[in-house]
Amino acid sequence: VGAVWQGLTAYDPRTSAPVLAAAQSIDSPDRKVWTVRLKPGGRFHDGSPVTARSFTDAWTAVVREGWSGAWLLTDVARIKGAKARGDGIDGLKVTGDLTFEVTLDHPLNGFPALVAAPAFMPMPDSVLRSRDWASYGRRPVGNGTFRITAHGPRETVLERPDARTVVIKAMPDASQQVSAVETGDLDVATEVPADRHERMDTEFRNRHLTLQGLQTTYLAFPTWDERYTVAVRQALSLAVNRNAITEDALGYQATAANALVPPGVIPGHRQGQCRLCLHDPRAATAALA
Repeated sequence: VGAVWQGLTAYDPRTSAPVLAAAQSIDSPDRKVWTVRLKPGGRFHDGSPVTARSFTDAWTAVVREGWSGAWLLTDVARIKGAKARGDGIDGLKVTGDLTFEVTLDHPLNGFPALVAAPAFMPMPDSVLRSRDWASYGRRPVGNGTFRITAHGPRETVLERPDARTVVIKAMPDASQQVSAVETGDLDVATEVPADRHERMDTEFRNRHLTLQGLQTTYLAFPTWDERYTVAVRQALSLAVNRNAITEDALGYQATAANALVPPGVIPGHRQGQCRLCLHDPRAATAALA
């Protein structure tokens, strides 16, 4: 997504901090009403211009169609009127070709960081008017550095501005990925088999890179169920052995969480913030009792 589209902001690869991308500025005096100004000259790969409506109408479509990222607009950003899921959203107001205003139900200091997520990417006017989502899904049109020249269930072909291509292959099996790298059929593998995790530094040396994660996987409780009291939830949290899960079931592809914000998100991360994330069977038993 980051290769094919350019959102209002992006994440700095070194610090994970949000930086301006398609937006020239994102300002708010109260963190509730945000004014967005786009950089001039933005174009989609079909040659059409990137305008304010490329964003506001795309966001409206995400919510109206109920796509997977809709909750970011309705429940995280909480854009005014988004939950109505109509043909328009009250909190989105276009004020010029390259400017628009976003009104939230509540102040959100992290709004500029949030809009780097895939749900907030722009779409061309022709697609938004036709609503031919099936055709768009087969051949997406973005406004980023790379253009999609072929797209299917097994692989996607991207073309760079210098006409060189990058092929992204669907290869979910980690062992298959690493084997393909060893034989030269693949340049980059994104996962490592658990049984080879400890040998990566010696087998691949300068070709092996470990990055801090940007996501947290969690189990949520149905808090509307009165049986899940605070003490019960704390007991279950203390009873979970996160290290065992990450090393065994997750095959060293994750790190046990000890904070609310993952370590790859530099702004806001506090190491060791979650005391209840520690595995403590005695404390769990005491809390449950």
